[in-house]
Amino acid sequence: MGHLISGRRSVPAFRTEVEARAGCGVLACFQCGKCGAGCPLQEHLDYSPSQIIHLIRLGQEETVLASKAIWLCASCETCTTRCPQGVDIARVMDAARSLAFDRRVPSAVPSVPSFYKATRANLMKFGRMFEVWLLASLKLRTGDITKDMDLGRKMMAKRKLNLFPTWNRVWETRAIFKRVARIEKERAAERAADTQSGSGSAGGAAASPREGGPGNASGGGNS
Repeated sequence: MGHLISGRRSVPAFRTEVEARAGCGVLACFQCGKCGAGCPLQEHLDYSPSQIIHLIRLGQEETVLASKAIWLCASCETCTTRCPQGVDIARVMDAARSLAFDRRVPSAVPSVPSFYKATRANLMKFGRMFEVWLLASLKLRTGDITKDMDLGRKMMAKRKLNLFPTWNRVWETRAIFKRVARIEKERAAERAADTQSGSGSAGGAAASPREGGPGNASGGGNS
């Protein structure tokens, strides 16, 4: 597990990278547990939102990226809304998922990234959601062919599923994905440059501003 050395203490590189991707800090969290108390998926998580935040602060990269919690998070932002310290926990979860994707860490809930990939391929191909193609693609990816077949037949009987696709502004949708990919590549280059600058400076000028993070001016750096 890598660390950036600042003038005050060793800063886990994993925490720094998560904060950079999320655009917010995690040190302001004082583990009150309000996020987990309001989470609609709490009973299905292996770690509560506050535990994930604490693991990130400790630099426990393997534990966080291998957890179910980052994949089961629905991004409903209940945790973010309830946090008295203004920590954007939903964005932190999203940043952890992004890192897991980039580092090819096997998901603890394989059906979730399979759904993401099938949805993206669907939008790239048709420009909008074509549910039948999405379902077929997801079933092939997960190998769970027979699940929800009864529900599918009922939806088709009520004409809730279109059997034929409608192509709608496909090139515009693809242009959006290309733009996002370009932006992500630029941000990755910026993060790499910041990391090199932070690890090479004795005073830790690049690392220390992130310790509180945006919105964490309420004493997070002293946690």
